[in-house]
Amino acid sequence: MGSWPGLPSEKLSASQPRSGILSGCMQYAGQNTVFSRQSPASPLLNIFAKVRCESLFSLGRKYLTIVFVGNRLSLWILAGVVAGSLVGYGWPSGAAYLGPLGFLFLSLLKMVAVPLVALSVFWGIISLPTALGLGRLGLKAGLYYLATSLLAILTGIGFFRLLRPGETLYLQGSFPPFPVLSGEATFSEVFLKIVPENPFRAFAEGDFVSVLFFVILSGVAFFYLPGNVGRPLKALAQAGYELMLCLTQGVLRLAPLGLFALMVQVVGEMASSGRLGALTAGLGRYFLTNLLGLALHFFLTLPLILYLFTGRSPWSFFRALGPALLCAFSTASSSATIPLTLCQLRGKAGVSERVSQLVVPVGATVNMDGTALYGSVMVFFLAQAHGVQLGLLQQFQVVWLMLLASIGTAGIPMGSLVLIAVVLKTLGLPAEWMALVLPLDRILDMCRTSVNVWSDAVGAAVVDRLEGQ
Repeated sequence: MGSWPGLPSEKLSASQPRSGILSGCMQYAGQNTVFSRQSPASPLLNIFAKVRCESLFSLGRKYLTIVFVGNRLSLWILAGVVAGSLVGYGWPSGAAYLGPLGFLFLSLLKMVAVPLVALSVFWGIISLPTALGLGRLGLKAGLYYLATSLLAILTGIGFFRLLRPGETLYLQGSFPPFPVLSGEATFSEVFLKIVPENPFRAFAEGDFVSVLFFVILSGVAFFYLPGNVGRPLKALAQAGYELMLCLTQGVLRLAPLGLFALMVQVVGEMASSGRLGALTAGLGRYFLTNLLGLALHFFLTLPLILYLFTGRSPWSFFRALGPALLCAFSTASSSATIPLTLCQLRGKAGVSERVSQLVVPVGATVNMDGTALYGSVMVFFLAQAHGVQLGLLQQFQVVWLMLLASIGTAGIPMGSLVLIAVVLKTLGLPAEWMALVLPLDRILDMCRTSVNVWSDAVGAAVVDRLEGQ
């Protein structure tokens, strides 16, 4: 299968030779995990294979080299943000000329949003071994995914209410465009809207909730099809999912140019109105809100769950998963980290092969604690910054939309931007508002991916203990 330049293009199959740490990971994990030779995780795997033989300083130096030198896209994104800020500050009128390029990038994100989320959820469901994912094991894993994601969302909202980062921005009537929201719907209206009268219309209109409901029902119905019908449908679904991943990655490679244009627009507008200082302070508090929420979930909530359900030492478990967490932070991809996570869980953390083979790969698709926290904070921040008051029912909608939407987040760098664009549209808010916070997304993407992978690992340990193995 072809790929975009600089993206993974070659996959290992069961018959191809493996070497180094990747071979060891496959032996530990006991399964044929698809992994790219050209993935950003590959050099990290080679480093972590020598972790016992090298000093902490030497390991840290090599790690930083990979993150800031080997990952060229991150450098281009940083360059685009800095250059756009300087151009917008020095040439405010340039927003009228360069702004459309930024909105074109956002339009491309919205273009791939619904099909990517739909195919991701559908493929995640039908790829389970059975309709219940190995019975009790799948049920326990699913309950864990929902519980930790909900805790992450509530943590993010709690820090948002404490710091209120968007309170001082006052962006009403300025960039991005300000919507006129209709009156708040009743609970029964929201509930009845879940079931689409016409699924094709729901897809065309980007009605995320209805689309997700239809896709989930279709995924469950798949398990009742005869084998001769289900096999080609599964192959078609996998091909469609990989196609959308490839297309999405291609769109995200335009991020440096898109962010450059968006920064010219944002900084130019704020500089012209004399609110650049308020913008900087608001974004700083928004960044801090996310970091504090992610840190609390990473260092307190998940370790507490680990200790209460397994009796394990969180520090020992963290040390065992250290290489996988560093890999997740550097690549910002849950999917790229799967082989190393399986390796560490099986080889050092002592989690059974049966549990880790289900919980980790499925969790890389449906268990997105960090993404759910980040998305909820972003939605509340953008609404507050633009003076939109979300009622109690709308706040509840944000919580359960992020809970459901995190299931369909692609495990690729910046993949959560697609899902948040869908959630904003579902709430009746412009997806263009994301332009305000996109410059901070890359570093936060690395942080929330680490939370996602840590949650998958803790989930494997918890389910393993509950299974009595």
